[in-house]
Amino acid sequence: MPLRGTALRVRRDAARPPPGAWPALYRALDKLRPDAIVLHSVKTIVPCALYARRRRIPLLAVEHQNNGLKTRSEWAASRLLMLLADRVVVLTDDYRQQLQARLGAGFRAGKVCVIPNGIDTEAYRPAAAGLRGGPPRTIGMASRFTGIKRHDLLLDALVLLAARDGPGAWRLTPAGDGETLAAVRARAEALGLKQAVDFPGYLDEQALQRWFSSLDDVRPCVRGRNAQHVPVAGHGHGLAHRRLRRARHR
Repeated sequence: MPLRGTALRVRRDAARPPPGAWPALYRALDKLRPDAIVLHSVKTIVPCALYARRRRIPLLAVEHQNNGLKTRSEWAASRLLMLLADRVVVLTDDYRQQLQARLGAGFRAGKVCVIPNGIDTEAYRPAAAGLRGGPPRTIGMASRFTGIKRHDLLLDALVLLAARDGPGAWRLTPAGDGETLAAVRARAEALGLKQAVDFPGYLDEQALQRWFSSLDDVRPCVRGRNAQHVPVAGHGHGLAHRRLRRARHR
């Protein structure tokens, strides 16, 4: 039986944080009528669980937020996942152990399974051998625009590179969208980088593959996030990946 997936993007709006956005999500699910739900935004577990119970469909939740940076509300969502999801997927054994230690009796070992991250190396591979070479060299980062993503640090690095190598030597293309996108755009303009930074927005799978192939380097810059999938995708494209030191929470 062929499988088809449809992504519902949950945009975190400061004016409508959970649970304010839950009714709209529930209506979207009702319109889509999925046969199963794979949940990545753990704070939306309640409307997804209600819909899954009503329609009697499976609900799989994926945990990948850094446990060391979880807020109280995110830990509360992790507890709800154990109660309301049919399965909870994590990426590593270490992450599973961290959940068990924190949740204690609330941890449901029978529901949790470890599925390591991976990448389709046939789809994610360079369009041509080696780096493109020649200016401008293009740096990319694919992520949601949220508070833990250090796009500001990448902009500061671009300023230093421009001062060292000239204004046309480097370009930055951060793909994705989210609640901090407008602030990052404004910061790029304030730093005089409007012509050196391209914001392609949210990219579907095919567009994301083309975007990776246009890069010279991938620089995930995240405060404490489990971002293994980005370096793996970059390596799949044959890029010279050198990870920036993760900025620590101060």
